[in-house]
Order: sequence, then structure tokens, then C-alpha cells
Amino acid sequence: MREMIEQIHKQEADPWKKVDSMIDVFSEKILRNTSFHKIMYREMSLDVRSTLSAVICDILSRNALEFSKIIEDGIAKKVFRKVDVPLTVGSILGTINQSTMSKNLVCKVLGVDPATYEIRSQEHITRVRKHLKQMMRAYLSIPENMFFFIYCWSHLIAFSFCLTSSLGCFFYLRLNPYALRLIMLQS
Repeated sequence: MREMIEQIHKQEADPWKKVDSMIDVFSEKILRNTSFHKIMYREMSLDVRSTLSAVICDILSRNALEFSKIIEDGIAKKVFRKVDVPLTVGSILGTINQSTMSKNLVCKVLGVDPATYEIRSQEHITRVRKHLKQMMRAYLSIPENMFFFIYCWSHLIAFSFCLTSSLGCFFYLRLNPYALRLIMLQS
């Protein structure tokens, strides 16, 4: 898994493709090997063998760090908006890991029968991948016309004030030469 993660990070691909690839790798590896991941997380949570816990924690944190670098790269390239990167990676990994920890809880939340639903199934893995990719698109995307939207909204409020008072109209036209030009062009 480590080699695949490093290859994704080194690719000259678009940051979105890298995030999608990382989601695919993590969800495939973790959800196909649920028993192994349960043992790893149990070992870490018990902290009985501190050396083993430290090794597991080190491996998992390096993987998360590679994911963080991809998101930070997307932020630096202004493809992603500024976010709390460690918590974003934690949200992705936490969603995947939750499926491995408690099948009954996951099935209850998803509204499926635990007797017939298989966490390791392609159906579940595809569902998790799709959800995480949609969630990251919604969360990391920079709103395209945000400045235009704010500009228009502020002028709509000012113009509505203008309609309700002649003093407001004077201030609106005096402080906003663009509005005055627009009115002159329309008349």
C-alpha cells in the first residue's frame, strides 16, 4: 500500500485525480482487509505492547501525511480552498475505518440488513468511494463566482434601500459609479 500511495503523490496529475486515487487505494485496502485493520486498531487502542502500537501508529500516520501533502499541494495550486488538512484527512480515513469497526452500527446507519449486507462487497466499497469523492468535491471546491455573487448581493441590498428612500438613492448613486453608468446606459 505504501508504494501505491507514494506513486500517487509523485504523479504529475491534477490534484483532484490524486485525491480520487487516494480514496480508491485507502477504501480498497482497508475495506477488503477488515479483519487485519480491526486487529491493528485494537492493538493501537489497547496500547499493551507499546512498541508495536508505536510502529502501527507510525505507519498509519505516514500514510495520512502523504494524503495531507496532496491536499496541501491542491491548496497551494489554488485548486482547493483552504481547509484544516489534518481533520479533512481524518474525516476521510475515519469514514472508511468506521465501516471496519462495527458492522452492526454501519448497517443500522445505512438502513441495510446486517445478515445480508457485506462490508467487503464491491457494492459497499463503491458506495463509500462515491460518497467520499462527492464529499471532498463539495468541501474542497473553491466557489467559482463567489466574488461576483457577493458583489451582486451587496448591490441588490443597497439598491433596495435606494428604492425606499431618496436619500438612500443619492448615497447609492454617489458611492457607486458603476450603478450610475448602468442607469445612464439603460436610459
